[in-house]
Amino acid sequence: MSLSATPDKDVFSTIEAPLRKAWAARVHTPPRELSRLARLRQIVSVGGSYPRVILDGSEREALVAAAFFARRRRPPAVVIADATWSADGNILDRLASRFGLMGLDGSHVRYCVFSSAERERFPLTWRVDPQRVVFTPYHHTLSDEELASPASDDGAVFAGGDSLRDYRTLIEAAREIRAPVLIATRRASEQRRSDLPPNVVVAAVSRRDYNERTASASVVVVPLAPRDDRGSGQTTYLNAMALGKALIVTDVAGARDYITDGETGLIVPPEDSPALAAALRRLLEDREYARRIGEAARRDALERFGPARYVEQLLAVADEASAASQSSLAGG
Repeated sequence: MSLSATPDKDVFSTIEAPLRKAWAARVHTPPRELSRLARLRQIVSVGGSYPRVILDGSEREALVAAAFFARRRRPPAVVIADATWSADGNILDRLASRFGLMGLDGSHVRYCVFSSAERERFPLTWRVDPQRVVFTPYHHTLSDEELASPASDDGAVFAGGDSLRDYRTLIEAAREIRAPVLIATRRASEQRRSDLPPNVVVAAVSRRDYNERTASASVVVVPLAPRDDRGSGQTTYLNAMALGKALIVTDVAGARDYITDGETGLIVPPEDSPALAAALRRLLEDREYARRIGEAARRDALERFGPARYVEQLLAVADEASAASQSSLAGG
């Protein structure tokens, strides 16, 4: 596989972003190499020839490459997207621990996070310049075909996902309603079947079934565990919003950046099963209110949280970082 730059592009990226005009016109995203070593070589050798580099913060090889860039006398402007690292867990095999972050950090680096809370917390946790941490709201990940498909209303409640979910609270709330509840998670084995109320099913499903269940549910719930350092669930609730679903989300980092309580969804306190049960009853019993919530959510998701807007923000951050680097070199 050829390791070469594309002359008419000015940005290299490891993010396989949806094909949008602003992105396609400027960004070179090479085919993914099969081995980690080849992938690292690809990013370092090709990416290093570009003035701007946008890296996926969840990819080990991309962060190692960023450390290589930091050692150059004139490194490219580096944007690390999806810098949603946990401060107390195994972060990419500890690569993004404070010591590892020091190895890749510099005035040429910008960190993009998915919530205003993380924008405030990230500099304190990782000890970087707050001016180089940027809140770039995430986007729905549905195709035009999926968005165009008519959504239905089957009277059921759907919840799904694995990261930082609090299904215990949802299961307790489900005891207070009659509607069927499907929890789609790969952690299905962690839920003791004998503890489930009769209207709750916990199972792993395919991506296709996951999307279809989201589109057909009357209510989508994203129950999240409270965290100080990071949020989660944005893909699940933004996709539900884009499909026009009545939505309930736990009040954790990021929720209020994307959802207006009472208008585009309902926000409930964390680990509060009575509050969650009350929100479920409200949306299941007042179908006109649920319809209005879903319609407002869809408008908001399509207008403010589309893929095109997200990649435009990443490019703007890369341009700012590049301009700052050029100014610094000129001043030096």
